[in-house]
Amino acid sequence: MADALELPVLDLSGVHDEFELGRQFALAGEQTGFLQIVNHGVSSELIDRGFALAEKFFQLPLEEKVALRRDPVTSRGYLLIGSQALEGSLGTEHEGAHLVNKAAAALKTGDQKEGFTMGVETPKGHKNYGRHAHGDNRLPSEDRLPGIKAFADEYTAEILKLQHRMMRIVARSLDQDPETGFTAEAARDAILLYRFLHYPATQPADVPGIGAHTDFGFTTLLATSGEPGLEVYYKGGWHAVEPVKGAYIVNIGDCLSRVTGGRFKSSLHRVMNHSNRPRYSLPCFLEGNPDFVLRPLGTDPSSTEKFETVMDVLHGRHVETYGPPEAQQK
Repeated sequence: MADALELPVLDLSGVHDEFELGRQFALAGEQTGFLQIVNHGVSSELIDRGFALAEKFFQLPLEEKVALRRDPVTSRGYLLIGSQALEGSLGTEHEGAHLVNKAAAALKTGDQKEGFTMGVETPKGHKNYGRHAHGDNRLPSEDRLPGIKAFADEYTAEILKLQHRMMRIVARSLDQDPETGFTAEAARDAILLYRFLHYPATQPADVPGIGAHTDFGFTTLLATSGEPGLEVYYKGGWHAVEPVKGAYIVNIGDCLSRVTGGRFKSSLHRVMNHSNRPRYSLPCFLEGNPDFVLRPLGTDPSSTEKFETVMDVLHGRHVETYGPPEAQQK
């Protein structure tokens, strides 16, 4: 079992100064890239409703879940166990109806998680409609999962508001104005995805629920049901994160780390379900404005160096972990 890692806890209640929160965020970003936030404004009732729906969703027959399999264009839908390989061990695997018979074999290798991804929907007619990671959610019917549409609408609005608040804190952490600094542009028309995740109890217990990886975008907000399992690689070893009740665990992704020139860390992390019980979590990924150029702060304005966009990074990492688009559609 990994040693515990104590993360800083930021209190987002209204009495706390945005500049002080920025200072605390910067310290966490420079150390591990991980922290926890409390009094964040998302109601416990809404989060609990999400976990209840997640359990019910994963109890649906496998054929029904696979019928909602992840669309490689919109990046929304069901992820079968083994269909994503964040550690790269199953980089050529992909989800699809033909994988139903591989479910048992997948329990022995690769990421031991199944997921269901939703996010901010892109209206038809919007300039980004039809681009990678944009489009409509793929939800079960209300008769199969009552309340899922209402939850998705409400949670999307609340978690997007919280992610925007976190980007304001990010701006303050880098001595930037939240209204005019880079975070305003990075968060505009941003790709935001969130996911129900289910980690079955695994035997042996040292099989990873999610292999060691870094997140792709700007900030990840993780709600847990209280079950431990998240581990962060820090100072040469793996350390367990103990979730604070009611908190979101926050971590910095690759895009934000790039913009800070590596000052803020996008740290390796994984999930190990040692509990011998099913584990559920609800992560939300603010990937960012797809056209935002990841130019490090302080870059000479006259520089002709080319930098990747958020879309370049996201699309590349999706191909790396899910397989090429043509394979994902099989």
